[in-house]
Amino acid sequence: MNTPTHIIANTSISIPLKYAFGWDWSTVILFAIAGGILIDVDHLFFFILKHKTVNPKRLILIGKKMRSKMQPGLYVFHSPEFNVALFLISFFSPLVLIIFLSNLTHIILDVIEHYKYHKNFLWIRSWSIIYSLTH
Repeated sequence: MNTPTHIIANTSISIPLKYAFGWDWSTVILFAIAGGILIDVDHLFFFILKHKTVNPKRLILIGKKMRSKMQPGLYVFHSPEFNVALFLISFFSPLVLIIFLSNLTHIILDVIEHYKYHKNFLWIRSWSIIYSLTH
């Protein structure tokens, strides 16, 4: 999904959660920004490491090319391992719970989009840290 869609989705979901969990507005904003924008910083990390460039124009071109073919990569903040860790830590930290729920919202949208393009879930392996280290 594109960033505006993620921000709209995360904001829309955060409003009912505000009332369900008694969140203040700063928590709502954190939820919207964490899952709407911050989670995708891992795309930059992947592009920089894989293509060995920090040139912003080149990174944008790489991102557009990969997006046009819905090519997955090792996006650490999207990985099952990272999100399982967030889930486990969320039992001890309300802040981590907010970030986990925000990430989950973002990832669900990404999974739907990738599935619609690929018609399978095989691509999800490239999001896994363990799978990437063993293959």
